[in-house]
Amino acid sequence: MLRRFVRTSLIALSAFTVLATGGCSTDKGLPTAAMDPKLAAQHQANLAAIETERQASNARYDSLMTVWNSRASGQRPMTAAGDATFAVIPCAPLPFSGSAQIVGPAGGVFYFGPHKLVVPAGALSEEISIAVMVKTTLETQVELLPHGTQFSVPVKLKLAYSQCVPAATHNVAYLDGNGGLLEWTPVMDFPSYNFVVASLNHFSTYAVAY
Repeated sequence: MLRRFVRTSLIALSAFTVLATGGCSTDKGLPTAAMDPKLAAQHQANLAAIETERQASNARYDSLMTVWNSRASGQRPMTAAGDATFAVIPCAPLPFSGSAQIVGPAGGVFYFGPHKLVVPAGALSEEISIAVMVKTTLETQVELLPHGTQFSVPVKLKLAYSQCVPAATHNVAYLDGNGGLLEWTPVMDFPSYNFVVASLNHFSTYAVAY
């Protein structure tokens, strides 16, 4: 029992240290021969997804900054994307940020861009590979992998919005593959600090909206 506790604590501490210092999945995320084959395959898939999105985000960053700066100077109006029931708040594009780590029952913490994800102890019953990504878009949008991952205890997603246009309220929308609203997540808004905290029971794509 003591040996298991020490091993779990060291894994959690290691993951926290790497992420807190800006560590990325490519720094220490490669599967090893000792890793369970299913877990290794999941982790490798997350690393591949991160690299694909990194290249796509980097390719569109400059053009999106031009669009954003045109809006700021009054040359081109921008409206919130969405439909009659919701709108994603327009935001300055952020540089891509992403990482993947193995997380188990002890939980873990991810820092990516100005955002934060906390997986509390007890949320998972076994080790899985988790990936987090800030996509470079004209909104505050993040992707959490693997999609559909369920948690016994809600995880906390903190999304910063200081880079967005002012809004009276801030919520977090669970989006489908086309950017449409699937559901609203429970949130606590902290406008004095420019961030909102959502409680999530599963992973997918999320964005700050109103």
